[in-house]
Amino acid sequence: MFDFFEPGHLAWVAGGSYAVGYLVINQVTLRIFVLFGTCFYIWYYSVVADVPLWDAILASIILGLANVIGMMNLLLYKSRRYIPRAHRDIYDRHFQHMPPADFRTMTKAGARGTLEQDRVLTQEGAPVTQLYFVIEGKVTIEKLGEIFTVPEGMFVGEIAYLTGRASSATTYLPAGSE
Repeated sequence: MFDFFEPGHLAWVAGGSYAVGYLVINQVTLRIFVLFGTCFYIWYYSVVADVPLWDAILASIILGLANVIGMMNLLLYKSRRYIPRAHRDIYDRHFQHMPPADFRTMTKAGARGTLEQDRVLTQEGAPVTQLYFVIEGKVTIEKLGEIFTVPEGMFVGEIAYLTGRASSATTYLPAGSE
């Protein structure tokens, strides 16, 4: 009969737990399976020989702690709790599919404000030195002699800004826009 607590079986359960974890795509689930396996390896190392294998136990404890720290960082990376209060409305309306940590990094690089007067954001043929995200307001775009508007919730000048090329259009944002 299968004796679950037999040392050899503990190693198989530990290894099986690692294998199942490595087959899972979800990082948190993977880390839980690996942590479960680590606990079984520690148990195995403590009973397999007449004297516990302290070096292997200590190494497994260190790996287990590293795994727990990594899992905590992963959970914090996904946590909405760390989205700045001043920007939660933007996140909920426009960026809910972006990891909260990436959104938090993006907001630190910028400033939020409401225009007191009309502003030209980009000038056709000129380099783009600032990137804009329009939270509220309609952007008027003049490109190749055509004039049209686009709604809020978009970046303006992102391609020219990121590639270092000149703007392909002139864009305007009216006063009161954010």
